[in-house]
Amino acid sequence: MKRNLIFFSLLLTAFLCFAYSKPAKSEKNMDTLTGMINVYGNEPFTFIGIDTDDEKKYTIKADEETIKALRKTQGHKIEIKGTIDKDEKSNFNRLKDGYFIVVEWKEIK
Repeated sequence: MKRNLIFFSLLLTAFLCFAYSKPAKSEKNMDTLTGMINVYGNEPFTFIGIDTDDEKKYTIKADEETIKALRKTQGHKIEIKGTIDKDEKSNFNRLKDGYFIVVEWKEIK
């Protein structure tokens, strides 16, 4: 009986952990933005964001390698694909329209 209770508790905990995960977006549900990369904040606490052509501002979220590459394109027009995350709870390094999670990007000549 005790063994069944422990198993049921672990199973219930596993279900609760996965119940709040965000669904993955497919390729056709991704957003595409074009705009310019800018650096915000004060040294040593800077972060990058994108000012889009339609006058929206998003903080960029990506892996460290992508962030470094995007910093080098500052002032150039780029196109990025990914998803928009309008996390209202977090205000740390957040621009007015939320976060943009980058999947891929390219510089527009």
